[in-house]
Amino acid sequence: DKKISSSFDGYENNLLTAKVLAIYKDELPVEFADKENDKLVIIFDKTPFYPEGGGQISDIGIIENTDCRLTITNVQKAGNSIIHLASLSQGKIKIADKVNLKIDLERRKSVTIHHSSTHLLHQALRDVLGNHVEQKGSLVTNNGLRFDFSHNKALNLDEISRIEKIIAFEIDSAKPTSINKMSYSNAIKAGALAFFDEKYDDDVRVLNIGTKSMELCGGTHVDNTNEIKVFKILNEQSISNGVRRIEAVAGNQAYNEFQKTFNINKDIANALNVSSNKITEKINSLKTNELSYQKNLKKLNKQYISLYAKNIKSFSSDDTDIFISDCSDLNHDQIRHLIDEIKSTHHNSISIFYLSNSNKLNCYIGISKQCTHKYNAKKLLDILNK
Repeated sequence: DKKISSSFDGYENNLLTAKVLAIYKDELPVEFADKENDKLVIIFDKTPFYPEGGGQISDIGIIENTDCRLTITNVQKAGNSIIHLASLSQGKIKIADKVNLKIDLERRKSVTIHHSSTHLLHQALRDVLGNHVEQKGSLVTNNGLRFDFSHNKALNLDEISRIEKIIAFEIDSAKPTSINKMSYSNAIKAGALAFFDEKYDDDVRVLNIGTKSMELCGGTHVDNTNEIKVFKILNEQSISNGVRRIEAVAGNQAYNEFQKTFNINKDIANALNVSSNKITEKINSLKTNELSYQKNLKKLNKQYISLYAKNIKSFSSDDTDIFISDCSDLNHDQIRHLIDEIKSTHHNSISIFYLSNSNKLNCYIGISKQCTHKYNAKKLLDILNK
């Protein structure tokens, strides 16, 4: 209903009391809902629940009063209204009810930390790579962030390190965040960045975070950069021509990632029977040993195939040496090498070897160069199949 409007009051409030303006069930308006697990869409006159937008996921949480309790699973903006996707846990909810709206605060905090980190990341990318960097998309959740930006080549380890150090400096600086509301034109004149084809109102929120970042943003943010605690880039990759993507974590999610990596390192160290700081050295040693082993194995395998070939009996037909043998004691690669060995030692020859495996018979045919004008491997195989 275009006549229904609601306001977002969640910048300052995590919970508030609001009035039910509309209830929808199965896409139809209803006066009330009283069946457990009813899936509803509800509009209130005001809400602390952030509706999905600007790359930031919506809040979730609880709605309740003495008569009902509902779980909010998603919140979206629709025209002038903010719609709440809800599941009725108990009781009855009806039009004009006054209910308490309470967001999942821990989840909101994590989302907020990642959103603020996205702005610091954007500025750090421009500082390290250049002002050609522009935001091309983003996703901010409670579990991490994804940031797409314009750049024509992969970031090297030094660039990633410099970006992370800039963000670490901003976090350690403990700089308060400031948000000002002004006209779009004045915001742009003041130097605020506005990218990614966002549709902005005449009046916009200008977010100043850290020492340099200044962007238009309607999302939720930390009051001070030190709330972010720690930031870590997990992955950087290309997603299209001239567009790169960074995936990162901050706050408790970053701590969890560091702990997970630490635990993996400990497990690897224990498996290799070395200390954690010797893992790389041990792996390099194992790789060197493996290369030496493979080289020796290749040499021994060549010698083995040469001896194996000498023990295969052959018969002659039209001045052509014909070798037929069951080679089930060899693997596929060894049989191919055996065929090459026969070709190199018998220049006028045909080799027919077969390998029996799991009720399946594999046939391998080799024809030396001097015989290719008289014989065709494919035709021989067709004859054998008959």
